[in-house]
Amino acid sequence: MLAGSPSSARTTTTCNTLLRELQQIWMDIGENEAEKDRMLMELERECLEVYRRKVDEAATAKARLHQAVAAKEAELATLIATLGDLNTHFPINMENKTSSLKSQLAMVTPLVEDLKVKKEERIKQFADVKCQIEKINGEISGFSQFVDSLNLEEQDLSLRKLGEYQTHLRTLQKEKSERLHKVLAHVNEVHSMCSVLGLDFGKTISDVHPSLHGTSLEQATNISDSTLEGLENAILKLKTEKKVRFQKLKDIAASLFELWQIMDSTKEEKSYFSRITSVIRLSETEIVEPAALSLEIIQQTSQEVERLSKLKASRMKELVMKRRSELEDMCVKTHIEPDPSTAIEKSNAMIDSGLVDPSELLANIEAQISKVKAEALGRKEIMDRIERWLSACEEENWLEDYNLDQNRYSAGRGAHLSLKRAERARITVNKIPAMVDNLISKTIVWENEKKKSFLYDGVRLVTILEEYKLTRLQKEEEKKRFRDQKKLHDLLLTERESIYGSKPSPRRASSFRMTGNGYRGSGNGSMTPTPRRNSVARITSNKRAMWTLKRASNAFKDARSLLIANFAPSSSYKNPEIESAVIKATNHNNSRVDYQSAQLIFAWIRVSGHYIRPVLSALTTRMEKTRTWTVALKGLMLLHGVFSCKVPAIQKIGRLPFDLSNFKDRKPNLYQHEAFIRAYYTYLSKKSAFLMKYSDDTKEGTLRKGIKQKPKQSSMTQHLVWLENLQGLLDVLLEIKPQGEKMKNVLVLEAMNCIMLEIYEIYSRICNGIAAVLVRIYSIGKTEAGMAFSVLQKAAVQAEVLSRYVEFCRDFGVTKASESPKIVRIHKDDIQELEQIINRASSQQQMIPKEEKMNQ
Repeated sequence: MLAGSPSSARTTTTCNTLLRELQQIWMDIGENEAEKDRMLMELERECLEVYRRKVDEAATAKARLHQAVAAKEAELATLIATLGDLNTHFPINMENKTSSLKSQLAMVTPLVEDLKVKKEERIKQFADVKCQIEKINGEISGFSQFVDSLNLEEQDLSLRKLGEYQTHLRTLQKEKSERLHKVLAHVNEVHSMCSVLGLDFGKTISDVHPSLHGTSLEQATNISDSTLEGLENAILKLKTEKKVRFQKLKDIAASLFELWQIMDSTKEEKSYFSRITSVIRLSETEIVEPAALSLEIIQQTSQEVERLSKLKASRMKELVMKRRSELEDMCVKTHIEPDPSTAIEKSNAMIDSGLVDPSELLANIEAQISKVKAEALGRKEIMDRIERWLSACEEENWLEDYNLDQNRYSAGRGAHLSLKRAERARITVNKIPAMVDNLISKTIVWENEKKKSFLYDGVRLVTILEEYKLTRLQKEEEKKRFRDQKKLHDLLLTERESIYGSKPSPRRASSFRMTGNGYRGSGNGSMTPTPRRNSVARITSNKRAMWTLKRASNAFKDARSLLIANFAPSSSYKNPEIESAVIKATNHNNSRVDYQSAQLIFAWIRVSGHYIRPVLSALTTRMEKTRTWTVALKGLMLLHGVFSCKVPAIQKIGRLPFDLSNFKDRKPNLYQHEAFIRAYYTYLSKKSAFLMKYSDDTKEGTLRKGIKQKPKQSSMTQHLVWLENLQGLLDVLLEIKPQGEKMKNVLVLEAMNCIMLEIYEIYSRICNGIAAVLVRIYSIGKTEAGMAFSVLQKAAVQAEVLSRYVEFCRDFGVTKASESPKIVRIHKDDIQELEQIINRASSQQQMIPKEEKMNQ
């Protein structure tokens, strides 16, 4: 026991009292000392054991308190470490042992409890943040996850960790917001494309994820990676479909536009597809109109293309001719020779014969058009140089006309402008030789690159330019020679003046003055034309340059054809001499006719009918190749002359071996010449068929025979049919009529002379035939009488038409029209009288058999 304490004093007093009382008892009992000592020893031992037990219990309690304090301190340290609360310090200094264990425990326990409460709150914060994180992660990943309970021993509950979780949460929330906006943008894009393509938006978006099209507020929009990937795949699929449909619609629309152009569709037909037209003009990304690329729109367009294609197939021949005409016009503008394999005549014949599919022929022509466009693009640089050269030639011609003007230096209005232009023209003319040389070099370089000749209207341009240089050189030499002659003349005149005095005045030397018609009288009284400038008859400078180029080109064509003909082998259908004569007779010169070559051909035919084959063969080759009205008209005139040779073999020609019924000149705006040639060809074609059907000698013999004796009924009917066919031939002949002042050409006038002679011949044969019928009018039957009356009426109408035709030709300047005999018209009274005679004759003829029967 501890000494000094009141309780210990009381215990000591009690123990001493009890010990004295025990000793008294022992004394009373009479215990010996040994027993007393033994009992005292036991008593001390038992007291010691009690003390020792109490000490042990106290030590155990102390140890427990130490353990409790240590546990609390450890828990406190753990909580501080877990919470990361560095501001909380231990209240007990481990080195200072003055405070008792219970006080230490009492001091630590409240802190631990406070930290436990703080920990619980921190755990709730962590749980809330982590729950949101796991929820957002689940939305992003697409899988729902449950939040596990936090293991406090393994979790860091510090504010730093909480801040990290909150930062992570904000990052996820931002990502969620971005994903949500991305999903909404994708959904809007899908909606827009579904609207353009005419697809069901609900079905399309539901296939990706049902939540994207859900109307329930409880069902959140799915923003997972799979949803975004599904939306991106859907958008990619829709974009691909949109691109495919747009390209398909463009292809169909291109075919539709081409068919519209070919078929000349009206604006009303095109207006129905105006929506497609507006869509095609946009780019793929600019198309936002609903159902603009729907299958219905594409199907409607395809049906329209199919309908127009069927209509195109029914009008294929017309389309072929139209596209061929466009090809020829394009070739004329670009001065390129068109492919003769698809010529209008050949194409028409091949389509009629069924040898070629019209669609294939049209595709071939389209390919030729594309080829001509590409070739024209490659020739553009040289063609521009040709235009500049022609413009320089125009300036040269203007300068020549200007130099001939005696009043060019007058002080009239605008004279200074002419002087300035003349100065510029001289500069330009001086550049012409260099321009020609440069053009030749450029053309040769082009030919070397393209590995072919540069043709200008079928003639090599280098050849034309070389001929132009030669012509220009000859012209310069002629000018130089003229200047030398003038100098010599002036020198002689000067010498004469030195001998005989000054020269006389021109007014005194002449016996006549200038007259109003531009003629001056010479000394001997004869009238010589005054060399004055005629501005009305002068052709424009540009046309002169073009004529020079064209004349050189045409001359080269004829020379090349003659060269080929001379080297061609001879056969029953080929004769080089005849072919050369045909080429000369049908040359490109529209200012003269080669009568010598034509007469040579006619002489060959009159010698032997075997020469008709090579003549027709050469003429057919010439006509099939030409696209010039001059050559075509000369060829028809030559064929007309062949028909006039009166050789029996001519009647066996039948159908003409070439076709000019659709003739079209290479140059544009020559419709009158083309119509004239087509009408002329139509007549010659019908005349050839007429000659094959009827023999002129036989018919005329029948007429002469019919005048002397009564023909049979069948021969009279045949004769009337022959007259009707002859009148039909005259109708076709009267359709050949030149129109317009442009056709007043030497060649056209010569052709009209041939036509007038043909008209006189046919009309005279019709008149003779009618006269032969009228002689036997009383001996023909009722049927023949009706036919004769129709022929007579037709003749009366043709007489009126022929009179107007001759008057037109006379005004046009046709020589043979002025020499035509007077055409006697049949009056209506004569026709009525003839009708009565025919009726009486036919009735009398019907009464003769009745009288014979009565007499019998």
